[in-house]
Amino acid sequence: MTISRFALAIGLSCAALAAPAQASLSFTITDLGTLGGGASYANGINNNGQIAGGSGGGTGLTGVVWENGAASALAKPAAVASQARDINTLGQAVGYGGFAGGANVRATLWDTDGTATNLGVLGGNFSQANDINDAGQIVGYSSYTGGSEYHAFLWQNGTMTDLGTLGGSYSYAQNINNAGQTVGVSTTASGAQRATLWVDGVASDLGALEGKSSYAYGISEAGLIVGYSDLGGNVRHATLWDNGTLVDLGAFDGGTRSEAYGVNASGQIVGYSSIAAGTLAANNRAVLWDNGTMVDLNGLIDASLGWTLQRAEAINDAGQIVGYGILDGQTRAFLLTAVPGAVPEPASWALMIGGFALAGGMMRRRALAVRFA
Repeated sequence: MTISRFALAIGLSCAALAAPAQASLSFTITDLGTLGGGASYANGINNNGQIAGGSGGGTGLTGVVWENGAASALAKPAAVASQARDINTLGQAVGYGGFAGGANVRATLWDTDGTATNLGVLGGNFSQANDINDAGQIVGYSSYTGGSEYHAFLWQNGTMTDLGTLGGSYSYAQNINNAGQTVGVSTTASGAQRATLWVDGVASDLGALEGKSSYAYGISEAGLIVGYSDLGGNVRHATLWDNGTLVDLGAFDGGTRSEAYGVNASGQIVGYSSIAAGTLAANNRAVLWDNGTMVDLNGLIDASLGWTLQRAEAINDAGQIVGYGILDGQTRAFLLTAVPGAVPEPASWALMIGGFALAGGMMRRRALAVRFA
Protein backbone atom coordinates (compact mmCIF):
# COMPACT_ATOMS: atom_id res chain seq x y z
CA MET A 1 0.00 0.00 0.00
CA THR A 2 1.46 3.38 -0.98
CA ILE A 3 -0.10 6.75 -0.22
CA SER A 4 1.04 10.33 -0.82
CA ARG A 5 0.99 13.51 1.25
CA PHE A 6 -2.40 14.13 2.83
CA ALA A 7 -4.92 16.91 2.31
CA LEU A 8 -5.36 19.50 5.04
CA ALA A 9 -8.73 18.13 6.05
CA ILE A 10 -7.25 14.70 6.73
CA GLY A 11 -4.45 16.22 8.78
CA LEU A 12 -6.92 18.16 10.89
CA SER A 13 -9.04 15.09 11.55
CA CYS A 14 -5.97 13.11 12.71
CA ALA A 15 -4.89 15.97 14.97
CA ALA A 16 -8.35 16.05 16.49
CA LEU A 17 -8.21 12.33 17.19
CA ALA A 18 -4.79 12.59 18.82
CA ALA A 19 -5.27 15.80 20.80
CA PRO A 20 -7.28 14.42 23.76
CA ALA A 21 -4.69 11.71 24.42
CA GLN A 22 -1.83 14.23 24.47
CA ALA A 23 -3.48 17.03 26.43
CA SER A 24 -2.59 15.74 29.90
CA LEU A 25 0.68 13.97 29.09
CA SER A 26 3.61 15.06 31.27
CA PHE A 27 6.81 13.57 32.62
CA THR A 28 9.05 13.76 35.64
CA ILE A 29 12.74 13.94 34.76
CA THR A 30 15.64 12.24 36.50
CA ASP A 31 19.20 13.51 36.06
CA LEU A 32 21.15 10.25 35.82
CA GLY A 33 24.36 12.03 36.76
CA THR A 34 27.91 10.95 35.96
CA LEU A 35 30.66 8.76 37.37
CA GLY A 36 32.32 11.81 38.85
CA GLY A 37 32.59 14.37 36.09
CA GLY A 38 32.28 15.01 32.40
CA ALA A 39 29.31 14.14 30.26
CA SER A 40 26.86 11.24 30.43
CA TYR A 41 24.73 9.54 27.78
CA ALA A 42 21.78 7.15 28.09
CA ASN A 43 21.39 4.89 25.05
CA GLY A 44 18.99 2.09 25.98
CA ILE A 45 16.43 1.02 28.58
CA ASN A 46 14.87 -2.39 29.23
CA ASN A 47 11.39 -3.17 30.53
CA ASN A 48 12.75 -3.43 34.08
CA GLY A 49 13.94 0.18 33.95
CA GLN A 50 17.67 -0.64 33.76
CA ILE A 51 19.51 1.87 31.59
CA ALA A 52 22.66 1.44 29.48
CA GLY A 53 25.00 4.26 28.53
CA GLY A 54 28.29 5.93 29.21
CA SER A 55 29.89 8.60 31.38
CA GLY A 56 33.04 10.69 30.97
CA GLY A 57 34.81 11.93 27.87
CA GLY A 58 37.51 10.85 25.41
CA THR A 59 39.41 7.76 26.51
CA GLY A 60 37.84 8.28 29.92
CA LEU A 61 34.38 7.43 28.61
CA THR A 62 33.17 4.43 30.63
CA GLY A 63 30.21 2.11 30.12
CA VAL A 64 27.48 2.50 32.74
CA VAL A 65 24.33 0.73 33.86
CA TRP A 66 21.89 2.78 35.90
CA GLU A 67 19.38 0.99 38.12
CA ASN A 68 17.01 2.62 40.60
CA GLY A 69 18.91 5.88 40.24
CA ALA A 70 22.34 4.39 41.00
CA ALA A 71 25.15 4.29 38.42
CA SER A 72 27.45 1.27 38.17
CA ALA A 73 30.62 1.46 36.09
CA LEU A 74 31.12 -1.49 33.77
CA ALA A 75 34.44 -3.33 33.67
CA LYS A 76 37.13 -1.79 31.44
CA PRO A 77 39.72 -4.45 30.52
CA ALA A 78 41.91 -1.73 28.97
CA ALA A 79 42.34 2.00 29.47
CA VAL A 80 40.42 3.09 26.38
CA ALA A 81 36.90 4.37 25.90
CA SER A 82 33.98 2.03 26.54
CA GLN A 83 30.23 2.51 26.33
CA ALA A 84 27.10 0.40 26.78
CA ARG A 85 24.71 0.72 23.86
CA ASP A 86 21.77 -1.36 25.10
CA ILE A 87 20.58 -3.82 27.75
CA ASN A 88 18.15 -6.76 27.65
CA THR A 89 15.57 -7.74 30.27
CA LEU A 90 18.06 -10.15 31.86
CA GLY A 91 20.36 -7.22 32.61
CA GLN A 92 23.03 -8.15 30.05
CA ALA A 93 24.54 -5.04 28.46
CA VAL A 94 26.44 -4.69 25.18
CA GLY A 95 28.57 -2.02 23.56
CA TYR A 96 32.28 -1.60 23.03
CA GLY A 97 35.45 -1.66 25.11
CA GLY A 98 39.21 -2.06 24.88
CA PHE A 99 40.99 -5.41 24.92
CA ALA A 100 44.42 -6.82 23.92
CA GLY A 101 46.40 -4.29 25.90
CA GLY A 102 44.17 -1.43 24.80
CA ALA A 103 45.30 -1.47 21.17
CA ASN A 104 41.96 -2.59 19.80
CA VAL A 105 38.32 -1.76 20.47
CA ARG A 106 35.99 -4.75 20.47
CA ALA A 107 32.28 -5.46 20.69
CA THR A 108 31.68 -6.26 24.35
CA LEU A 109 29.15 -8.19 26.40
CA TRP A 110 28.85 -7.31 30.08
CA ASP A 111 27.08 -10.13 31.89
CA THR A 112 25.05 -9.76 35.07
CA ASP A 113 28.05 -10.80 37.20
CA GLY A 114 30.06 -7.89 35.77
CA THR A 115 32.23 -10.01 33.48
CA ALA A 116 33.29 -8.30 30.24
CA THR A 117 33.52 -10.62 27.22
CA ASN A 118 35.37 -9.75 24.01
CA LEU A 119 33.02 -10.77 21.18
CA GLY A 120 35.79 -10.68 18.58
CA VAL A 121 35.85 -9.34 15.04
CA LEU A 122 35.05 -10.50 11.52
CA GLY A 123 38.61 -9.47 10.71
CA GLY A 124 40.62 -6.31 11.16
CA ASN A 125 40.83 -4.52 14.49
CA PHE A 126 37.46 -2.99 15.40
CA SER A 127 33.95 -4.08 16.31
CA GLN A 128 30.98 -2.61 18.21
CA ALA A 129 27.83 -4.24 19.58
CA ASN A 130 24.62 -2.20 19.43
CA ASP A 131 21.86 -4.42 20.80
CA ILE A 132 21.09 -7.71 22.56
CA ASN A 133 17.76 -9.53 22.75
CA ASP A 134 16.47 -11.76 25.54
CA ALA A 135 17.84 -14.88 23.80
CA GLY A 136 21.35 -13.43 24.00
CA GLN A 137 21.61 -12.70 20.27
CA ILE A 138 23.82 -9.65 19.73
CA VAL A 139 24.09 -7.41 16.67
CA GLY A 140 26.50 -4.68 15.65
CA TYR A 141 29.24 -4.09 13.11
CA SER A 142 32.86 -5.05 12.59
CA SER A 143 35.80 -4.51 10.33
CA TYR A 144 36.44 -7.58 8.18
CA THR A 145 39.33 -9.25 6.44
CA GLY A 146 40.09 -7.79 3.03
CA GLY A 147 37.75 -4.83 3.38
CA SER A 148 38.19 -1.18 4.31
CA GLU A 149 34.55 -0.77 5.41
CA TYR A 150 32.43 -2.49 8.07
CA HIS A 151 29.90 -5.30 7.93
CA ALA A 152 26.89 -5.97 10.15
CA PHE A 153 27.21 -9.03 12.38
CA LEU A 154 25.08 -11.39 14.45
CA TRP A 155 26.79 -12.95 17.46
CA GLN A 156 25.24 -15.97 19.17
CA ASN A 157 26.56 -18.98 21.09
CA GLY A 158 30.11 -17.70 20.83
CA THR A 159 30.13 -17.23 17.07
CA MET A 160 30.13 -13.96 15.09
CA THR A 161 28.45 -14.20 11.69
CA ASP A 162 28.80 -11.68 8.86
CA LEU A 163 25.29 -10.55 7.84
CA GLY A 164 26.55 -9.22 4.53
CA THR A 165 25.17 -6.30 2.54
CA LEU A 166 22.60 -5.47 -0.11
CA GLY A 167 25.38 -5.87 -2.65
CA GLY A 168 27.41 -2.84 -1.62
CA SER A 169 30.54 -2.26 0.45
CA TYR A 170 29.24 -1.79 4.00
CA SER A 171 26.46 -2.54 6.46
CA TYR A 172 25.66 -1.83 10.12
CA ALA A 173 23.19 -3.68 12.39
CA GLN A 174 21.53 -1.49 15.01
CA ASN A 175 18.68 -3.37 16.70
CA ILE A 176 17.28 -6.90 17.11
CA ASN A 177 13.94 -7.99 18.53
CA ASN A 178 13.15 -11.23 20.33
CA ALA A 179 12.07 -12.84 17.05
CA GLY A 180 15.60 -12.31 15.75
CA GLN A 181 14.58 -9.67 13.22
CA THR A 182 17.49 -7.25 12.79
CA VAL A 183 17.52 -3.75 11.34
CA GLY A 184 20.23 -1.35 10.29
CA VAL A 185 21.65 -0.06 7.06
CA SER A 186 23.50 -1.33 4.02
CA THR A 187 24.69 -0.10 0.68
CA THR A 188 23.39 -1.55 -2.56
CA ALA A 189 25.43 -2.55 -5.60
CA SER A 190 24.77 0.92 -7.03
CA GLY A 191 26.11 2.57 -3.86
CA ALA A 192 22.75 3.69 -2.46
CA GLN A 193 22.42 3.61 1.35
CA ARG A 194 19.21 1.89 2.43
CA ALA A 195 17.47 0.90 5.63
CA THR A 196 17.82 -2.87 5.87
CA LEU A 197 15.98 -5.75 7.51
CA TRP A 198 17.71 -9.09 8.08
CA VAL A 199 15.55 -12.16 8.72
CA ASP A 200 17.23 -15.57 9.00
CA GLY A 201 20.37 -14.06 7.50
CA VAL A 202 18.63 -12.66 4.42
CA ALA A 203 18.89 -8.89 3.85
CA SER A 204 15.95 -6.89 2.46
CA ASP A 205 15.94 -3.30 1.23
CA LEU A 206 13.24 -1.40 3.16
CA GLY A 207 13.17 1.46 0.69
CA ALA A 208 13.18 5.20 1.38
CA LEU A 209 10.91 8.20 1.12
CA GLU A 210 11.45 9.93 -2.23
CA GLY A 211 13.53 6.91 -3.26
CA LYS A 212 16.73 8.29 -1.75
CA SER A 213 18.88 7.07 1.17
CA SER A 214 17.50 5.72 4.45
CA TYR A 215 18.60 4.19 7.77
CA ALA A 216 16.76 1.94 10.27
CA TYR A 217 17.58 2.25 13.97
CA GLY A 218 14.88 0.35 15.86
CA ILE A 219 12.35 -2.47 15.56
CA SER A 220 9.51 -3.40 17.92
CA GLU A 221 8.39 -6.89 18.83
CA ALA A 222 5.48 -6.40 16.41
CA GLY A 223 7.86 -5.50 13.58
CA LEU A 224 7.38 -1.72 13.45
CA ILE A 225 10.64 -0.20 12.20
CA VAL A 226 11.88 3.37 12.71
CA GLY A 227 14.76 5.42 11.38
CA TYR A 228 15.09 8.16 8.78
CA SER A 229 15.00 8.95 5.08
CA ASP A 230 17.01 11.65 3.31
CA LEU A 231 14.78 13.77 1.09
CA GLY A 232 17.49 15.76 -0.68
CA GLY A 233 18.79 19.28 -0.14
CA ASN A 234 20.08 18.41 3.37
CA VAL A 235 16.52 17.54 4.45
CA ARG A 236 16.13 14.40 6.55
CA HIS A 237 12.89 13.10 8.08
CA ALA A 238 12.21 10.47 10.69
CA THR A 239 10.50 7.50 9.06
CA LEU A 240 8.24 4.65 10.17
CA TRP A 241 8.04 1.39 8.23
CA ASP A 242 4.74 -0.33 9.02
CA ASN A 243 4.19 -3.60 7.17
CA GLY A 244 5.53 -2.22 3.91
CA THR A 245 4.09 1.28 4.24
CA LEU A 246 6.51 4.19 4.74
CA VAL A 247 5.32 7.04 6.94
CA ASP A 248 7.06 10.42 6.95
CA LEU A 249 7.05 11.46 10.63
CA GLY A 250 7.96 15.02 9.73
CA ALA A 251 9.98 17.70 11.47
CA PHE A 252 9.20 20.85 13.43
CA ASP A 253 8.34 23.96 11.44
CA GLY A 254 11.62 25.65 10.56
CA GLY A 255 13.58 22.45 11.07
CA THR A 256 14.96 20.34 8.27
CA ARG A 257 16.13 17.19 10.06
CA SER A 258 14.60 14.54 12.28
CA GLU A 259 15.48 10.95 13.15
CA ALA A 260 13.63 8.20 15.05
CA TYR A 261 15.59 5.79 17.24
CA GLY A 262 13.23 3.66 19.30
CA VAL A 263 9.69 2.26 19.24
CA ASN A 264 7.84 0.35 21.97
CA ALA A 265 5.03 -2.21 22.03
CA SER A 266 2.39 0.54 21.96
CA GLY A 267 3.89 2.09 18.84
CA GLN A 268 5.24 5.16 20.67
CA ILE A 269 8.35 6.45 18.90
CA VAL A 270 11.21 8.61 20.16
CA GLY A 271 14.02 10.54 18.51
CA TYR A 272 14.74 14.17 17.72
CA SER A 273 13.79 17.00 15.39
CA SER A 274 15.68 20.18 14.64
CA ILE A 275 13.99 23.54 15.16
CA ALA A 276 16.07 25.37 12.55
CA ALA A 277 17.73 24.58 9.24
CA GLY A 278 21.12 22.88 9.26
CA THR A 279 22.82 20.25 11.39
CA LEU A 280 23.79 22.23 14.51
CA ALA A 281 23.26 19.97 17.54
CA ALA A 282 22.11 22.91 19.66
CA ASN A 283 19.01 23.12 17.46
CA ASN A 284 17.95 19.52 18.16
CA ARG A 285 15.01 18.75 20.44
CA ALA A 286 14.02 15.36 21.85
CA VAL A 287 10.60 14.29 20.59
CA LEU A 288 7.87 11.71 21.10
CA TRP A 289 5.57 10.58 18.32
CA ASP A 290 2.31 9.19 19.72
CA ASN A 291 -0.98 8.55 17.92
CA GLY A 292 0.43 10.30 14.85
CA THR A 293 1.36 13.48 16.70
CA MET A 294 4.91 14.76 17.23
CA VAL A 295 5.51 16.39 20.62
CA ASP A 296 8.56 18.29 21.88
CA LEU A 297 9.47 16.53 25.14
CA ASN A 298 10.84 19.80 26.49
CA GLY A 299 7.24 20.99 26.72
CA LEU A 300 6.23 17.99 28.84
CA ILE A 301 8.65 18.55 31.75
CA ASP A 302 9.02 21.28 34.36
CA ALA A 303 10.71 24.11 32.44
CA SER A 304 12.06 25.66 35.65
CA LEU A 305 14.53 22.76 36.01
CA GLY A 306 16.69 24.22 33.25
CA TRP A 307 16.95 21.24 30.89
CA THR A 308 17.22 21.30 27.11
CA LEU A 309 16.43 17.75 26.00
CA GLN A 310 18.26 17.15 22.72
CA ARG A 311 17.86 13.46 21.88
CA ALA A 312 15.51 10.74 23.05
CA GLU A 313 17.34 7.47 22.36
CA ALA A 314 15.00 4.73 23.61
CA ILE A 315 11.57 4.02 25.10
CA ASN A 316 10.43 0.91 26.97
CA ASP A 317 6.98 -0.66 27.07
CA ALA A 318 6.09 1.30 30.21
CA GLY A 319 6.71 4.53 28.28
CA GLN A 320 9.91 5.45 30.12
CA ILE A 321 12.23 7.44 27.85
CA VAL A 322 16.01 7.88 28.04
CA GLY A 323 18.41 10.10 26.18
CA TYR A 324 20.58 13.11 26.80
CA GLY A 325 20.37 16.88 26.92
CA ILE A 326 22.02 19.97 28.32
CA LEU A 327 21.80 20.90 32.01
CA ASP A 328 23.88 23.75 33.46
CA GLY A 329 26.00 23.74 30.32
CA GLN A 330 26.86 20.02 30.59
CA THR A 331 25.69 17.04 28.52
CA ARG A 332 23.72 14.80 30.88
CA ALA A 333 21.79 11.56 30.57
CA PHE A 334 18.13 11.70 31.55
CA LEU A 335 15.21 9.42 32.36
CA LEU A 336 11.64 10.55 31.72
CA THR A 337 8.79 8.82 33.56
CA ALA A 338 5.17 9.60 32.74
CA VAL A 339 3.19 11.21 35.55
CA PRO A 340 0.56 8.70 36.80
CA GLY A 341 -2.82 9.41 35.26
CA ALA A 342 -1.27 11.35 32.39
CA VAL A 343 -0.40 8.41 30.13
CA PRO A 344 -1.95 8.64 26.63
CA GLU A 345 -3.83 5.88 24.90
CA PRO A 346 -1.56 3.40 23.07
CA ALA A 347 -0.61 4.61 19.62
CA SER A 348 -2.37 3.10 16.63
CA TRP A 349 -0.51 3.76 13.41
CA ALA A 350 -2.76 1.28 11.67
CA LEU A 351 -5.79 3.44 12.53
CA MET A 352 -4.03 6.56 11.27
CA ILE A 353 -2.99 4.92 8.03
CA GLY A 354 -6.48 3.48 7.63
CA GLY A 355 -7.88 7.00 7.87
CA PHE A 356 -5.62 8.11 5.07
CA ALA A 357 -6.73 5.14 2.99
CA LEU A 358 -10.36 6.33 3.15
CA ALA A 359 -9.24 9.44 1.33
CA GLY A 360 -7.27 7.47 -1.22
CA GLY A 361 -9.12 9.07 -4.12
CA MET A 362 -7.62 12.40 -3.13
CA MET A 363 -4.05 11.16 -3.25
CA ARG A 364 -1.45 9.90 -5.68
CA ARG A 365 -0.19 6.36 -5.02
CA ARG A 366 3.36 6.57 -3.71
CA ALA A 367 5.30 6.38 -0.43
CA LEU A 368 3.25 7.95 2.35
CA ALA A 369 4.81 11.25 3.44
CA VAL A 370 2.98 12.89 6.33
CA ARG A 371 4.38 16.06 7.93
CA PHE A 372 3.28 16.73 11.48
CA ALA A 373 3.92 20.31 12.51
